[in-house]
Amino acid sequence: MKRTFITLFQVLIINYCFGQSVDTAAVHILHQSFEKLAAIKDLSYSVIKNDTMVRAGRQTQFTKTEVQGNIKKDSYQHFRFYDGAEWLVRNDTVYNKGSGSAAITYRTGWTEHEILAYTPQVILGAKPQTLTNDNASLKFFSVAGDFYVIDIIFNMNYNSTEVISKRYFTRIWINKTNLLPTRRLMYSKRLESGKEAIDIYDFKLTINNPGIDGYNPSQFFIAQISKQPEPETLKPGDFAPKFSATDVRTGKPISLAALKNKVVVLDFWYLSCMPCRELMSKMERLHNQFKGKAVAIIGINFTDTSPKQINKYLKSKQITYQQYYKAQQAKLDFKVYAAPTTMVIGKDGKIKWIEVGMAEDTESHLAQAIKTELAINIKQHNY
Repeated sequence: MKRTFITLFQVLIINYCFGQSVDTAAVHILHQSFEKLAAIKDLSYSVIKNDTMVRAGRQTQFTKTEVQGNIKKDSYQHFRFYDGAEWLVRNDTVYNKGSGSAAITYRTGWTEHEILAYTPQVILGAKPQTLTNDNASLKFFSVAGDFYVIDIIFNMNYNSTEVISKRYFTRIWINKTNLLPTRRLMYSKRLESGKEAIDIYDFKLTINNPGIDGYNPSQFFIAQISKQPEPETLKPGDFAPKFSATDVRTGKPISLAALKNKVVVLDFWYLSCMPCRELMSKMERLHNQFKGKAVAIIGINFTDTSPKQINKYLKSKQITYQQYYKAQQAKLDFKVYAAPTTMVIGKDGKIKWIEVGMAEDTESHLAQAIKTELAINIKQHNY
């Protein structure tokens, strides 16, 4: 049955072609539905997400998530998850109550993306649908029955050497009677490092009582509240800890002491981390850019244990800068909690720059931090 389900969607999208085709009436319905949903001030609803993940060489995975939600516009958003956990979002603060626990923690600085999947906006998006070069097609699939069914096909470009998009498709159901969205089906097929990957997300929305405030947020605060602890990390200005690791190519040990009098750039990564692999080509460019200078670009693999597997990947991607593994202790000492994490360490042994994750400007930030440290050392030497 599961295999039939996946095959059905493959057949469904195979008939589409990639010449941009836009039905303005379909766009108008999407905009009307977005405005209708956005105008509701008090809302009780439920969202059910079914997630199907297919990866080459792995067993197909299915997960289901259900959320009961209440929203009072410009006041609060409340989410109760299928396992009993709850979130209450007010202004810039997210309050979190774990399953089976009355204890409440909070954090600030959340982003819209973090909660979008649990809101009615998951169907239509946080902003009205706009036409871009990424839209290959936007048109009605069906106007029969009780729903407008609208298909959107995207020319998805990941700008990546690791990921190549094959299909990116979404289908939206909008109730004809009240113009409210009820379902969104998303299908993506791509190659990740040459292997096929398929994701199918099916979001179903039920709006229970639009215009009626059915939740009192004071019910949430029945226990002591404490701030959610931030991950403990190193910061610019801290001295870099000592570390030792093993050269994945030669099997020889290395320590930070052996890199004395160099600007050291550490890139903490592991093989199954997609952003890590994306960043490595940028690190290779930095390695070539600063070749011949007192700069050491070093990859630290803190998870994988097979040098053969690591070297096979490095060779396939023509990564030539230094690579080390057997670095679990280095991960702990440098307080790395996510990958990739990159650090620039000055000749004085202090951390000059640090970033968790990868952004479009990560490479330029790294390059500038290296240049700044080299310029400081040249000035000191001339003095």
